Amino acid sequence: MMEPKIISNYSLESALEECQRAARQGYEIAKENILELSNSIDSIYTSISQCLKTLEYGRVRTQEVVKQLKKQLTDVASELNQIHRRLDIELEERRKNLDKFSIVLFGRTMAGKSTLMEILTRGDGRSIGTGAQRTTKDIRRYFWNGLEITDVPGIAAFEGAKDEELAFKAASQADLILFLVTDDAPQPVEAEWLARVIRLGKPVLGICNVKVAVDDDDDLLLFLRNHDRPFDQTRLEQLINQFHAFVDQHVPGKRIPFLVTHLRSRFLAQQPQYAQYSDRLLAASRFGEIESHIIKEVVELGTFLR
Repeated sequence: MMEPKIISNYSLESALEECQRAARQGYEIAKENILELSNSIDSIYTSISQCLKTLEYGRVRTQEVVKQLKKQLTDVASELNQIHRRLDIELEERRKNLDKFSIVLFGRTMAGKSTLMEILTRGDGRSIGTGAQRTTKDIRRYFWNGLEITDVPGIAAFEGAKDEELAFKAASQADLILFLVTDDAPQPVEAEWLARVIRLGKPVLGICNVKVAVDDDDDLLLFLRNHDRPFDQTRLEQLINQFHAFVDQHVPGKRIPFLVTHLRSRFLAQQPQYAQYSDRLLAASRFGEIESHIIKEVVELGTFLR
């Protein structure tokens, strides 16, 4: 019996490496099985060809019966060959996707999706918006060490059916969906979109992003001295419960877990200019539990599926 995996021993990098190893191993197993299937199809095809010859030169003189049997056997042979070709094509398509663990980010404009993407891909912030109404204008994909992050347009800023179709197509192909809200008043439209995401049947983690300014030096020091204040448990539980109540109107009882974090401080912690505050920012951001959840999904779900 295999020993259970100890998730705490994994970093995101090592979890992604294991996921890729499982993808390569799964690909080789599938390739071997398709080769066995190909050999079986060749054998069946040979038998069918022999049957056709027997019918052609046999004693059956009812030509209509012979014609029908030949057609049936020919159709079977053709279908088997089509199955083989289809499996080969599908396997190669799957191989392209299995090489990466896919995360899709959902949330309204300015909820922190681009900041989260920068955190997960160890970015420098170039893609983070500066306050424009619509930061992410279309589907954007970023790659880092076998991780694919797809950032879709803000849900309140979707411009018609095309935006929605692109967003949900990306989500339907994801290994994990991260749904972001902020710690101000929850919006009914967000709950409606979360309900639609839940109906996709994919693993979903809710993230509540605490919006506290930290880019000014005075604001940063104030936050670090009082970093527990924005995470008042009673206030945040009430907010999340209110949001769950909105979601229940669309998908009763289908509640997802929500974790609370301060994304901006976690992002700043990985920037060289904030090195002197790095450890304090990491602790204050409370992002560790989110990263642990993602690692768990990569190790347990991602590796298993591959």
